[in-house]
Amino acid sequence: MVGSNPYNGDPVSLTATAENISAASDKKLSNSATIKMFPNPAKNVLSIDGMDASSTKTISIVDMNGRVVQTTTTGNSMHTWNISSLPAGTYYLLIDDKKKKMSLKFVKE
Repeated sequence: MVGSNPYNGDPVSLTATAENISAASDKKLSNSATIKMFPNPAKNVLSIDGMDASSTKTISIVDMNGRVVQTTTTGNSMHTWNISSLPAGTYYLLIDDKKKKMSLKFVKE
């Protein structure tokens, strides 16, 4: 991706229910689906694509102190999130579709 800056190799351990997954812009799941999060770093909008459209997912943004700062649900394979009100910093995006959980790290400029 042009202009992206994925963060690789950082372990994620925010909650007991979130899997520890190294942070990056794209994650490949065991069922061969790839979830993409872009742009990273992001200023006003964060897009998530490649989620399973057959189930409802809870998506949360968690700050570095482990606090959930925003949450939404979607049944779509793509979601665009307005993050303009978030302060600059590093966050984790937690995706939970009740079958599997994953986390992705991103930077808000």
